[in-house]
Amino acid sequence: MRTTSLLTIVGVLGACALALPLFAGGSDGGMRTSEFADGSPRERVGWVDGEREGRCVRWHRDGSLRAEGDYHAGKMVGEWTFYLPDGSRDEARSGHYENGRRSG
Repeated sequence: MRTTSLLTIVGVLGACALALPLFAGGSDGGMRTSEFADGSPRERVGWVDGEREGRCVRWHRDGSLRAEGDYHAGKMVGEWTFYLPDGSRDEARSGHYENGRRSG
């Protein structure tokens, strides 16, 4: 899919930049990668009809893995694994999610 323009939203917390590509023909779907201000990846996730959909991977500012899991209709579903900056699993946030809420 060809990117026709780029919308950059500057985040207040963490002084990071979130880049959201707008797709040809005004489509609001496809894979998107958001980035920190230095250009390193922050999040990669699919979008369908303006909502996150499918596999999501997030990174810490240092490039280490922050989280991975799935979205359906804009809500976290299934198994999600979160990682602390030192690479260890964040047990408090990791687990099974239903309809956007941790269920186990």
